[in-house]
Amino acid sequence: MRFPVLAVCLGLSTLPAFAQVSPPPVSTPALLAVQNDVTQVVARAKASVVTVVCEKPSSAAKNTEDDDGPAMPPTDPSAPVSSLGTGWVFRADGLILTNYHVIRDAISIRVLFNADSEAVERVSARVIGYDPDSDLAILKVNRANLPILEMADSDTAQTGQWAIAVGAPFEQPQSVTLGVLSATGRHIDKNGAQSTIGYLQTDASINPGNSGGPLLDLNGRVIGLNTAILSPSRGSAGIGFSIPTNTIKRLLPTLIAGKQVKRGFVGVQYSRLTPAVAREFGLEGGLQIGALAQKKGTSIGPANDAGVKAGDIIFAVDGRGVSTTEEFRGLIGTKAPGDKITLNIARPDFTGTANIQKLTLPIVLSERALVMEEDGVNTFSIPTDTPIVGTGLTVTDAKALDAQQKAKLKLKGSESGAVVTNILDASPADEADLIEGLRIVRARQNGKWTDINSANDWKAYEKAATPGTHLLLQVRDPNDVSVFRLLVLPAK
Repeated sequence: MRFPVLAVCLGLSTLPAFAQVSPPPVSTPALLAVQNDVTQVVARAKASVVTVVCEKPSSAAKNTEDDDGPAMPPTDPSAPVSSLGTGWVFRADGLILTNYHVIRDAISIRVLFNADSEAVERVSARVIGYDPDSDLAILKVNRANLPILEMADSDTAQTGQWAIAVGAPFEQPQSVTLGVLSATGRHIDKNGAQSTIGYLQTDASINPGNSGGPLLDLNGRVIGLNTAILSPSRGSAGIGFSIPTNTIKRLLPTLIAGKQVKRGFVGVQYSRLTPAVAREFGLEGGLQIGALAQKKGTSIGPANDAGVKAGDIIFAVDGRGVSTTEEFRGLIGTKAPGDKITLNIARPDFTGTANIQKLTLPIVLSERALVMEEDGVNTFSIPTDTPIVGTGLTVTDAKALDAQQKAKLKLKGSESGAVVTNILDASPADEADLIEGLRIVRARQNGKWTDINSANDWKAYEKAATPGTHLLLQVRDPNDVSVFRLLVLPAK
C-alpha cells in the first residue's frame, strides 16, 4: 500500500515549477475563531497557573503511575530529591489547588509564578488541607490580590467540547495542550481501588508534571484538575483524567478548614447483576447485595439498621437507576456521614409466587471507621507553622568554618566575610532566594550601600535596619560570581 503513495509523490516532484499549485489554506473563519479563543484563554490563565516544586526525602523517589518526580534517581541516594507538578490559584488571598500526590512526603514546597520567563517569582508554600482519596491538596502562599481561575459547573461539561490543559510536563512550565473531552463520569482504578469520583477524560496531552494543573473550557473556566493518565509508558497516550470542579467545590470547605474529609458509609457488599439475571427479575439492571457489614458475626451498619438484607437488589438510589458498581460508587461517593439517601430495593420472593417485592428504604449514612471501630480514626492532622523570628537567615564568618563545613558549602577555603550557613523554610531569607554558601558583601537601604565584611557586620546591620523595609544585597557564590537579592524585612 505504500508504493502508490510513493509514486504519486515522485510524480509531483517532476512537475515543472510553473505547474506546481499551492494547496488552499486550511484555515477557515471558524477555525481562526477557535484559535483566537484558545490564545486569549491561555493568555489570561497563565498568570494564575503555578509550577509546584517539592523537595522530598530520597525514600519518596518512586517511579509510579501517579508520581511526578524525577525520571532518574539522584546521584547521592541519601540526598533529598526534587519533584515537580502544577497548581492554580483559586482564591486571591493565596490559596492554590494541586494534587495530593504532588506534595505527598514533601519536606519543603515552593511555588513558581511566571515560571516560563526570566521574571519568575519563587514563593514558599505550606499545605493547609489535603485528601488522599480524592488526590486533592490546598496550598497557601503569603500573597494577596492574585489573579484567579474561576471554576465552571462541571456537570454541564459535554463529551466532544474543547479542553485546554496547562501545566509543566517534563519540567516545561506553562505548556499548553489542546484537545476535547473524550468522556465524562469515568471511574478509574488508582492504586488498586476503584475511585468514587466520576472523572473527566480528555485527549489533551497530559504528562508527568501536568498533575494539579487546570483543564479549561473555551471561556477560560476550570472544568477539572488534571490528575492521572492511562499509558503504557510515563508519557501521554491521549487518555488523561481530571477531577471535576463540582467534586472539588464540594470538598473545598472541609479542606480549607484543615479537616479530614469523611465519606458516607452504607455497609453493604455488592456486585453487578448481569443483564440476563436482571431480566429474570423484571429489572433493567441493578446491584445484588452479597452481605452486610459484619462485626463479631453480627450484621451492623446503616443498611442493616434500615432493614436491608443479603440477597436484596439495589436498582436505584434516590430514584436514579443504577446498574453498575461505578454508578453506585459515584453516587455514594458524593455523600457525607449524616446524609440521607433512599435505596430502591427489589427483594426476591423466595417462598411465594411473586417474583420480587419492591421496597423504598431511607438510610442515614454513617462513617466507616466509627461503625467498624477501626484504628486510626483521628490520625489526620495538618502540621502547625513554627513562627519565624527575624529574617530566618544565619551567617557565620568564613574563617570560623572548619574544613568539613567549607566542603559542605562548596567553599574553596580562601573566602572571608559573612557566609550564609542556614535558611529557615518560608522565611524572608528563603523568599529572597538566598541559599547556603552565599557570602553577603554589601547591603543597601534607602539608597545607601554598606560594606559587610564579617558576620558581626551583618548582624549589626540587620538589627539596625528599619522593620518592613527592603534591603538590596550583593552576594557572591562559591565561584565568586556576584548576584543581587532583595530581602524584605518583616514588620514588627
